[in-house]
Amino acid sequence: MEYMKLAALLLAAAAAFFDLRTGKIPNRLTFSGLGAGIVLSCLLFPGGAFQGLLGSLLGAGLPFLLLFLPFCLRMIGAGDVKLLMALGALALWPGILRLLFWTLIFGSVISLGIMAGRTGILPRIRYFVGYMRGLFAGIVEPYRQADMKTETMHFAVPVLFGTVLWLMLP
Repeated sequence: MEYMKLAALLLAAAAAFFDLRTGKIPNRLTFSGLGAGIVLSCLLFPGGAFQGLLGSLLGAGLPFLLLFLPFCLRMIGAGDVKLLMALGALALWPGILRLLFWTLIFGSVISLGIMAGRTGILPRIRYFVGYMRGLFAGIVEPYRQADMKTETMHFAVPVLFGTVLWLMLP
């Protein structure tokens, strides 16, 4: 299982590097992480290959289910979803729950910092409330607008921090 943790840490670090450098997380990185998670879980899981496969698939499936709607609304990028799915395959079920928890905590803190430093928290909250009202009224449009580039966060960074805390805390 230590190999899976090491693989998760390396995957998260590489993804953060690429995200900060290019603004994208390569498919070859996320797909190889997903494949490694499935293979390693089958080979190394103490309960056997089938239990490892099940844990890996559940771990990968949860981020997909939770993030599919935010992805469709362009609140999160496809690379971020695929990265969390690959990490879920390595963290297994229920480890992905802790990893997601810590990732969302770090993401929230970083987002608040970005809002406070760049656009102001109140205008951003007003935009979000207006967006949600539109959704409930049946107006479905992308959340991010073209002029919101200064507010973009490289989400692989909180994913890396969340992965580190997942590894450090029981």
